Amino acid sequence: MTDVSQANDGETRQGSETTADKFKSQFASFKSQASDKARDYAGQGVTRATDALDDAAKFLQDTARTVDEKLGPQYGRYGFSAAESVSTFADQLRGKDIDELVEDVRGLVRKSPAVAIGAAVGLGFVLARLAKAGASYEAGGSSGGSGGSSDTNTGAGRSGSAAPSGPVGAPATSQAANEDSPITPTFPA
Repeated sequence: MTDVSQANDGETRQGSETTADKFKSQFASFKSQASDKARDYAGQGVTRATDALDDAAKFLQDTARTVDEKLGPQYGRYGFSAAESVSTFADQLRGKDIDELVEDVRGLVRKSPAVAIGAAVGLGFVLARLAKAGASYEAGGSSGGSGGSSDTNTGAGRSGSAAPSGPVGAPATSQAANEDSPITPTFPA
């Protein structure tokens, strides 16, 4: 009986090693695919960024020409200098591989971590504000359009609420808001 149990233990161990090896192999394959996708997306992002920088450089050149004509060459020079800097930066980005860009970012973080943390905080703040604005827009846009009855034709819902129904920053239009409180603009939080 011990020979049979030892034989079964040996088969189980071989089976588990085979399963573990299969799992490791599949994990390595998925990791490779994810890495390739990330590099593709990063390459597309760099292309979009360089195109946007080229457009910004063209805009700066056009603005510099206008400033040069209206205010003089001493002021237009600054615009041309800024356009040249943006264009040079776009060319540098275009000429680098994704791995080189990653190494440059790593070097910047090692060289000045405070700047990297500040940039990450600033980027996080901007992304959070964009997400919050998008969520409030979705919540406001979806509640008034597609479901139920409309308050504009029936007059329903006006008696209990003094909240303004116009665009952000517009003065309150309900009678109660105009009589009881001064008109103050409202801004999104």
